[in-house]
Amino acid sequence: MIVTNKHNHPAWFHEKCKKLVFKPSWSATKIFNPAKMFWLEMRHWDTLETDCDDMLERLIGTGFDQLILDDPAKCQKYVSAIIGGHKVSGMMDMYDNGEITDAKTCKAWKIKNKMFDDWRDQLLSYAVLCVENNMPAVKGKIFAGIKDGTKEKKSFGKVNTKYFPTKFYNGFSIDFTPEMIAEHKVKIEKQVSLLESTGLLPDDLLPACTDDERWARSNDAFFRCHEWCNAKAVCKQYQEGVKDGNV
Repeated sequence: MIVTNKHNHPAWFHEKCKKLVFKPSWSATKIFNPAKMFWLEMRHWDTLETDCDDMLERLIGTGFDQLILDDPAKCQKYVSAIIGGHKVSGMMDMYDNGEITDAKTCKAWKIKNKMFDDWRDQLLSYAVLCVENNMPAVKGKIFAGIKDGTKEKKSFGKVNTKYFPTKFYNGFSIDFTPEMIAEHKVKIEKQVSLLESTGLLPDDLLPACTDDERWARSNDAFFRCHEWCNAKAVCKQYQEGVKDGNV
């Protein structure tokens, strides 16, 4: 991915931003992206662009990770295994005697609407990879910093939609069971199989992302497309939506 500097920010900042961009792989997080998003990123990565002015979210997330996860004996543990014929990998933020912790930054709406499916998939995928490497997997936890949360219940006399009683969230966890891990391994195998089959299709015939996959909001905006899809510049579904005013 090409990281531009259209606003002429300092050269050192531009170089730092470039180091935060990693080519996509069959990782525990990427494989659960929609097939269209997964393959468009894979195929066009070297020509896709982002600007360092648009990387504040990524910088905040990276800084949050580095700030709280500083024990080299427990942090940044890489695991991988062959599942469904592909090497699936993951980097656990913290692993301690079977307990997996991942640090996140998110917005208040995610917590308030309990949109935790991606967190659940990620933690369970790490658990599967641990078991495949004969490492215990007992519990998974998320520790999240809420970027736009406010402790003010009202603003100018109105209920504040971003109100949250704390700036950090420690309320999502999973107690792993062997059945749960085995079931998720099957889910990974099915997802890998789906990606393999769709990978044979040209860009124009890749299955369209559903509204759920695009994180549709009540105002018809598709949050994932706008904020998180690196491939929107080469996605006809997104571009046609922009043209028609439907994203």
